[in-house]
Amino acid sequence: MKQVIVNADDFGINEVVTSEIERMIEAGRVTSTTVMANGECLNEVKRFAALHPEVSFGVHLCLSEFRSLTKSEVLKHYGLIDDDGGFVHKQIFQIKRYDDTLLAAIKEELNAQIEVVKSLGFSISHADSHHHVHTIYPLRMMVAVSMANGKAK
Repeated sequence: MKQVIVNADDFGINEVVTSEIERMIEAGRVTSTTVMANGECLNEVKRFAALHPEVSFGVHLCLSEFRSLTKSEVLKHYGLIDDDGGFVHKQIFQIKRYDDTLLAAIKEELNAQIEVVKSLGFSISHADSHHHVHTIYPLRMMVAVSMANGKAK
C-alpha cells in the first residue's frame, strides 16, 4: 500500500494558520508540517508537537518575509531587512550578486532558524523554503545542505 504524505507549510506563523494546521492534522488530512521559525506561535507548535509524535515536523526556512532572527547588519546593508529587523518582502529575489559576506550572513540566519526549530524538542525530518528561496542559484546548495544536516554549510 502506498502512503501519501500531505505537508502543510507555515506551521507557527500566526494563530489562524497554526490552528487550522492543527485541525487538519487531528482530522487525519495532514501528516507532515514545516515550522516557521520566525513565526509568532512557536509555543503552540511546541505544545502540539509534544501531543503528536506521529507527525513529521520540518523547518520552513524564511529569508523573504516576517522577522529575521539574527537581525544582521549585513542583511540590513543589503536591504534584506529593515530597521526593525523584518525581512523586506521578497527583496532576496532582487539581489544580483551574493558575495561571501552576504552568504555568511544568510548561513547564520538559516542556522538560527534551524536551531529555533530544534529547540522545540522534536527531530527535524525535512526542510523547505518560504517563497521558494531555495531556487535562487547561489543559495540552492546552502539550503539543500541545511535540509540534509540540520545546519547550513
